Amino acid sequence: MEIKKPVLVTSIAMVFVIGLVLGSFTGINNMITGQGVRRDRLTTISVEPALVPADGRLTITVVPGSKGAEKYVYFYSIGDMGQLRVRMDVSQQFCPHNNRCKDPQTFEYKIPSAMNPNIVYAATVTDVLTDEKVKALFEVGYEAPKGHA
Repeated sequence: MEIKKPVLVTSIAMVFVIGLVLGSFTGINNMITGQGVRRDRLTTISVEPALVPADGRLTITVVPGSKGAEKYVYFYSIGDMGQLRVRMDVSQQFCPHNNRCKDPQTFEYKIPSAMNPNIVYAATVTDVLTDEKVKALFEVGYEAPKGHA
């Protein structure tokens, strides 16, 4: 049985094209060519409310990135240019049993009296993958006593 050259070339080309199409659907192509870049998730932190009364409570949500987040949430005052300035002597451990947290956590934090009203603060957590601090801003507000003019 003899195969003609044009039929052979066409058959090989069809097998190659089918392999490319099926490979792109399954992700095999990306692993072979190196073009499949895995996107690592980074840690996020959010606080509510953004304006919290002195001695009030802040709800903090930390969603660790793909490599996790360090276990402490630190609080800093914010400078005029938006940079972290003074770390307060306050930190909250949001996952008490590990140094690296992988599960999302929501917890409440009571604003200490050391945080002065009308100043912007940041709750920060360190992303393990980038070793950078991720921050969420909030302001401690002042409420005038009720019944006073």
